[in-house]
Amino acid sequence: MKMKMNMLEDQKILEEEFKGDSDRAAAIVGASYLDELLREIILEYLVEDTSKNNKELFSGNGPLSTFSSRINLSYRFGIISENERMMLHGIRGIRNEFAHKLAGASFSDESIKQRSLNLSVPREMLMPNDIPIPRTHEETVPLPTIVKADESDPRAIYQEAVTHVALLLRGRQAHCSQNKLRKVESYTRATAPGREILRVHETLLERYESLIDKAKQLGKEIDQEDKEALHRQDVLYRVNKYCLDQADRAHSEKNYA
Repeated sequence: MKMKMNMLEDQKILEEEFKGDSDRAAAIVGASYLDELLREIILEYLVEDTSKNNKELFSGNGPLSTFSSRINLSYRFGIISENERMMLHGIRGIRNEFAHKLAGASFSDESIKQRSLNLSVPREMLMPNDIPIPRTHEETVPLPTIVKADESDPRAIYQEAVTHVALLLRGRQAHCSQNKLRKVESYTRATAPGREILRVHETLLERYESLIDKAKQLGKEIDQEDKEALHRQDVLYRVNKYCLDQADRAHSEKNYA
């Protein structure tokens, strides 16, 4: 998956897309851009699969065929933050209002205007539109100016929000590219699932014992209920381990009926 490394590239693309477009076109183009970007990020993060399976996942009745489902899954997978989920749903909602109104929809409509104003990006989170770059080490260039969209212009606020979210998503994409989910290998032994459960059980048991030891060191009295709970967990761990060892032994000695 090719990823844009120029942080301002999306900004330039969106500025061109927004130029001269009607309100309806601007709303739909902005949301569609983020929808496709989110699709790229999810693919970047998920385990590699065939093009056919990817298509089934993102099209038709696939579980990730809608903008809404992509937003929600991205949040639940830890790909985007709660604020990013909120902004994406806000942008999606504006797109839907324009898409469902047959004629006359504009950013001046009260409901669309209010939705847009709710997307206003804090000034401290904005990137400059232009950043002068010196051509030599000696050259001095002016500090870039950060320009905030006019709060009385709902379309400008919407476009600023789309551009801002695109940058946020590029950051998430970079993270996902370095933390991609790995293919899970098949279990090759009958006891392998049980051994995995046992390892977690052992870790939790050690933590529980450590907490009780710390409490004792602090001079705190351990409740009988806690002592009994620790004993039960220890017995359960030993029983499970014994069963797994016996099952491994039965396979090793081919004790088959």
